[in-house]
Amino acid sequence: MTDPRRLSLRHVVFFGTGNTGLSIVNIVLQTWLLYFLAPGVGRVLIPASYVGAVWFFGRVVDAAADPLIANWSDRLTSRHGRRMPFLMYSTVPLALVMFLLFWEPVYAGPLAVRVLILAVLLGSFYFLFTAWAAPYYGFIPDFSDDRADRLNMATSSAVFNLVGTAIAMIAAGKLIDAFSEKPGVFDPGAFTPSMGILAFITALSFALCIAGIFSLRNRGGAPAGENLWRTMGMVFQNKPYVVYLFAMNIFWGGFVIINVSVPYYVTVLMGQPVGFTAAALGATMGVAVLAFPFINYFAKRFGNRYTVIGCSGLMGLLLFMIPFIGAPFTGLSPTAMGMVIMVIAGIPIAGLFLIPNAMVADLSDFRLPDGRKPGEVIYFGVQGLLQKFIIGVVTAMAGVLFDVFGSSPERPLGIQLTGYIGGVLAFFSVYMFVRHYPDDRKGLF
Repeated sequence: MTDPRRLSLRHVVFFGTGNTGLSIVNIVLQTWLLYFLAPGVGRVLIPASYVGAVWFFGRVVDAAADPLIANWSDRLTSRHGRRMPFLMYSTVPLALVMFLLFWEPVYAGPLAVRVLILAVLLGSFYFLFTAWAAPYYGFIPDFSDDRADRLNMATSSAVFNLVGTAIAMIAAGKLIDAFSEKPGVFDPGAFTPSMGILAFITALSFALCIAGIFSLRNRGGAPAGENLWRTMGMVFQNKPYVVYLFAMNIFWGGFVIINVSVPYYVTVLMGQPVGFTAAALGATMGVAVLAFPFINYFAKRFGNRYTVIGCSGLMGLLLFMIPFIGAPFTGLSPTAMGMVIMVIAGIPIAGLFLIPNAMVADLSDFRLPDGRKPGEVIYFGVQGLLQKFIIGVVTAMAGVLFDVFGSSPERPLGIQLTGYIGGVLAFFSVYMFVRHYPDDRKGLF
């Protein structure tokens, strides 16, 4: 007899579609907003330095919202369950705010007013983004107690994440170019229809997800009863989660410092034009897509712990190779060696996209000795809070390295050092998981 708690393929696929929209809005904002507001040529709505300061404010809202929304979702009581109302009521506002951020008439009035409008829109965007994303990931532990189901949901989410990434990185530029009066020349008017189309695709992916999993909306445990501060105190009594939290975010830090440095690897170390970055990243994402089923199988066969150890170790080896791009003793041209690294990196990146959410879902099953449970989404919220902090620190670190040690063909040491730093972080993550994280095949608690 089929276990009624097990998920059908249809539910797994529809669950994943939601991550397409999350990926689109996040990457479109990161890639195009600064360029829209302060292009290198033409009109400037808000100077780049002001945009950076306001963006920092938005990230503060983003980080603060993670545990707040998480605890709210865990404690919510409604006829549509604990998670679904957040998705239902934030879908249209999130897509609308993304569109408004790129609609020039919104930025009317003197500079101070335009900066204030940007702050309100960015703060709203990140709050709504968290209101959709945090409860969405909470469905993973809610929908099934089975580890294989959770891995399948995480895999589906990761695959559709890459679909959204491709749309945001490729289709966005094509749309803007197509609607421009002169292709290749900055045209602010082209952003209105382009972002309207992308906002519609985002809302559509959210709607597909909601419709596809709506029948499961009341699955999951009873609402948590503790307030935010008590809940966070309970979370940090979960020792395997604390190990995971620091080990995985150290690995994430290594990934972020490499991610922000990719254009420099392509242009400075590999000697290619900046446009070649898309081809290099495309190769990485292509391998990641191919690797997903193998990572899924390996995790089911050997457990999440050994899978993340393998991914972290492989990433560490690849990162230590970056400083040697172009070195004569390798026998490879700079472009060939750089592409070898980028292609193989798709394997551990697939693991980074897939495994963490499944691990957190398993870790959220923790109960205190008296039987109380902190909740489920709160674990994703605490992870998000630390992750945003890591992103800020590591991004700033990369900037300091480039300024102090150089980021040009004549002075490439700053770029090369990112490989060493990323490699050290990846191997420290391996050490943490090997020494302090339990074998999940035998039980976490």
